[in-house]
Amino acid sequence: MLIFLSIFFPGIFLIFTKYFKDDFLLQLSFIIATSFTYWIISFFSLYFLPWDYWLWGTIIFSTLLFFILIFLKTKKEIKILINIKHLIILGIIGFLRFFPAFLNEVPPGGDMSMHTYNSALIFLRKGIPDSYQPIFDMKGFGAHGIGFPTLAAIWSTLGNIPPYKSTFFLALFSHFLIILGFYTFLRCYFNSQISLITAIAISILARDPQQYLQWGGNPSLLSFFFLLIAYYPFYQEINQREISWINILLLSLFLSSAFLTHFMPTLVFILILFFLTGWQIIRQITFIKTYLIKTLLTLIICFPLILPYVIIFKKVNVSLNEWRIIFNWNTYLWNQAQELVLQPMINRFFILQKINFNYLLPSVMMIFTLGAPIFFLTFIGFFINIKRKKLIIEVIKLLIVPLFLFYLNLLKPSYLSVIFYPDRTALFLFLPTALLIASLFNLLETIKQSRIIILIYGALFCLTITIWKINKRDFSREQIKSKSPIKLIVEEFLGRNFYHYLFNQQYSSVTKRDLKAFHWIETNLPKNEPLLVNYGDAGLWIPAILYRPAYPVHILFTLLDEYQLAFQNSYFQYLYIGEKQSYPTSIFFTKEYCNSKPELFEMIYNDGALIYRIKKPLSIKELFPE
Repeated sequence: MLIFLSIFFPGIFLIFTKYFKDDFLLQLSFIIATSFTYWIISFFSLYFLPWDYWLWGTIIFSTLLFFILIFLKTKKEIKILINIKHLIILGIIGFLRFFPAFLNEVPPGGDMSMHTYNSALIFLRKGIPDSYQPIFDMKGFGAHGIGFPTLAAIWSTLGNIPPYKSTFFLALFSHFLIILGFYTFLRCYFNSQISLITAIAISILARDPQQYLQWGGNPSLLSFFFLLIAYYPFYQEINQREISWINILLLSLFLSSAFLTHFMPTLVFILILFFLTGWQIIRQITFIKTYLIKTLLTLIICFPLILPYVIIFKKVNVSLNEWRIIFNWNTYLWNQAQELVLQPMINRFFILQKINFNYLLPSVMMIFTLGAPIFFLTFIGFFINIKRKKLIIEVIKLLIVPLFLFYLNLLKPSYLSVIFYPDRTALFLFLPTALLIASLFNLLETIKQSRIIILIYGALFCLTITIWKINKRDFSREQIKSKSPIKLIVEEFLGRNFYHYLFNQQYSSVTKRDLKAFHWIETNLPKNEPLLVNYGDAGLWIPAILYRPAYPVHILFTLLDEYQLAFQNSYFQYLYIGEKQSYPTSIFFTKEYCNSKPELFEMIYNDGALIYRIKKPLSIKELFPE
């Protein structure tokens, strides 16, 4: 119940304003976004206030104040017009978004283990940690945006649930919120019916952001949600001459919370907003002063809100070696589209081998990110809107910045430009895409009125049923590369990506027997004893669930040197091998290997997961000589 209240309070006070036009889903989107924004931004007030006062005080006071205001309302009737049909449809999609929680013990993806132990540290410290103690003996907390871990830690406190469960819930909730985010964005241009249909279609049919769940990029999606909501007050403000303080305030709050959650998508979005503002100034040069004042006001409000995070991040010492690793990793990400999408096509069509891949990458990234069904709908939407100059210009405006960033990293990548991760940049391809698909649905609605709406909803429902009948299959990279482009496209039209989101358990490392083994470790092994683990199995999650050190686990690139330094003098006496191999290439120790060396390893636990005592304690240099 308290978790439920934190989702809606204090953002629910927005219903007392005249900001909305009797649109329940729009109200819901802003209420949730505002509440989350409050919790993330005010978290930094813990420099001055105790945790309990800030958390419980806000919940209790805002709840009481809300009911008092409702009781005392005299001048204005509060209108919350709920569209039951929309609410039911949203409820069904919401249930499907939370379905992975019934199949997995922890959220999929190695990245999520790191976000979870960050959340655990906040939960344990009841405030902003100044180090990674007791998990790791190192400084540098805050090297990553802590908006996502902060919300999860709040839910752990309010609901008395472990952080690995609250982060899982928030990860799935973030995917659900993307629907509300796209709905809010589209309400700038279309009615509620078309906006909801398009938002749901993108949510179910697109490859990304559904695939973010598998590798753990959920903070990026929460940040993306804030940015989609932020577009609404920006759009209202950019198209009027007067200054609206509520638009400026909401825009500043959502931009700040997005930045504090994950700065990479926020930087791309800020570039888009600057470009759109510049475009508007060129069109209406006589109002340049007004637009500059609005921009300045937004920056002035944002600055103090993100300043504490900037101060924390400045304490992180990013070495040249760490920058080089980041650069190499991003270069790999930029080449991934070629490996998974374009290369199979080139291998089958000889003429394509003569085409320079670099100039095709933006198109490939668009197909790779959107997925075949969404790309197909986008193409049709563009075709039928060629003569609609206003819409096409709007699409081009939203497309220019992502394309520019793609070509920048193709022609002259640098340490600065690669911070725009390709997958985060590609997310913003959904903005022009959503406009074209919504315009297509709008045209169909105009032709057939309500019948086409029933048809579209029916098609989405049939798609969901079809997904349940698809046989379970492997989604590994090797398996994808072995298939022909035609087969991959057909599978995408059958809902392969949605099926993958719902049922794939490959990248969720921890099983029930792993949790049982974790309990045995907590009961029988010395506290704070560092454990040797495999990155590719449940050992990855030991810091997040047991709050004790382990090596090797997921760590930020910007903290790699500190992580190595923290373990340079450690000697490992225990080895953990998980029951399930989620990342086979990251399995360093196996049962066969350990049993072949009885002089070194002694099995002390065997129940699905395995625990060995190392007879001669080993250091990192002895274990990993290179």
